[in-house]
Amino acid sequence: MKRYLFCEYKKTRRKYIFVMAVAITAVALCWGLYGKYNESALKSGWMMMLYQLPLLNTIFMPLLSIVVASRFAGIETSMMKQLCSVMPKQRLYDAKLIYSLSIILLSLLIQFVSVYIAGRCFGFSGRFPIELYALYFMFTIVPAVEIYVFQFSVSMLFKNQAVPFFIGAIGEFIGLFALFLPQYPWIRNSVIWGHYGALQFVGGDWDKVTRISTFYLMDINWVMFAVSILLCVAFYFIGRNFTCPQGGIKMILSIINADRKKLKRAPLWLAFIFMPIIPALLGTLNYSANLEILENGWYSLWTQNTLFTCYFFLPIMLGIYCSYLISIERANHNWNKVLSMPVPVWQIFLSKLIISSFMLIISEIWIGVLFIVSGNLAGIDSALPSELLVWLGCGTLGGIVLVSAQLLVSLIIKNFAAPVGIALIGGLSGLAALAKGFGHIYPYSLMAFGMNSNAPQRLMEGGYLNFTLTCIIYIVIFTTIGSVYLSVKEQK
Repeated sequence: MKRYLFCEYKKTRRKYIFVMAVAITAVALCWGLYGKYNESALKSGWMMMLYQLPLLNTIFMPLLSIVVASRFAGIETSMMKQLCSVMPKQRLYDAKLIYSLSIILLSLLIQFVSVYIAGRCFGFSGRFPIELYALYFMFTIVPAVEIYVFQFSVSMLFKNQAVPFFIGAIGEFIGLFALFLPQYPWIRNSVIWGHYGALQFVGGDWDKVTRISTFYLMDINWVMFAVSILLCVAFYFIGRNFTCPQGGIKMILSIINADRKKLKRAPLWLAFIFMPIIPALLGTLNYSANLEILENGWYSLWTQNTLFTCYFFLPIMLGIYCSYLISIERANHNWNKVLSMPVPVWQIFLSKLIISSFMLIISEIWIGVLFIVSGNLAGIDSALPSELLVWLGCGTLGGIVLVSAQLLVSLIIKNFAAPVGIALIGGLSGLAALAKGFGHIYPYSLMAFGMNSNAPQRLMEGGYLNFTLTCIIYIVIFTTIGSVYLSVKEQK
């Protein structure tokens, strides 16, 4: 690794990248520190800086990431294929990332030291709150690394650096916009450029009469801190395997196409078409027979349809599909051929997850169509619920969790029927989990929870952001375990 890092140093020695980083940091500091400090400002100076610095970081740190990442990626525009042919692509990615990220971290250190020196020179009163600034430094490094790893991966992926610049600029604008909408915290929580604000722990109030600002400590959002760390790992893992010609997007698309061809003449497509008709028919008949109890029109019909779909038929369908996907690789020792391909093992698992998720999306669309048809046949003349697309979208995300779990189960259990039985048991246990109040964290109930099958008129408990994060975490966990299992299998 030392040789690779030295090569990066030699490549960038006369590119003045560090000079540009220092210049951007200096401009940010001048903007943040410039002004007249009255007695009140000097008295609360240390807290005032903790309040202002996240805004400065939201403006300037993404810009610094764009500049540094584009410069490091642009150097290899015409040499990427040659480099990947003489050295491991992961080592190339690691060397460029470590060296360039050190510039970002050094800029943050310069900012930290400069704020301390400026505070002493201006005469900020009171003790320097080292514990709060240490916390600020930690909450600044994590989103800075998160944004830079993402920006660097995007820059390495595109030859034309205008595309990463545009993506970074749009993200920076959204993150800055989110800071001025504190009443909508989900905006800054949803985009990585808003995580500087999401991790801010100092608030401020300005009195119009006295024209004095007071600053106070807020609750620390440890959930978003953990999410930022997980996203750092995810961006690194994806970027490390996608940003070099060997493997990459073209290869995984080829794997997906190969899996699609394996299923081209499989009878499973018929099951995904005809099986959703059964719960739609049962739900409509049950709704029509109990009109005196079910008085909420579309909402009541939705509960009846999804009652059978989410807990019985769809888990069985997905269990059969995942089990079939794995079983065709076991036939004629096909795993030996698949695992001998020059691609990372996790891409093989991801390909099967994408194919299964595509079938789930088709099923959710078909379920929505059947729901509308069932309502018309049942004589419901009111307007369609506006939340229908949200139900189907969240149900799809929760269903992908079930798919990833079933692929893992099908890998471990070398039997076609047993994973299908586990899927059915999982669906039924999901009903019990929802009844007990922990359906929002149980993987086999997330599909029903996302579709609001029990109470469609009520907002999802915990909010849609927490639901999305829970699903993503489960998908990453099951995909990682499945990939590791395949790697062990390959070594055997």
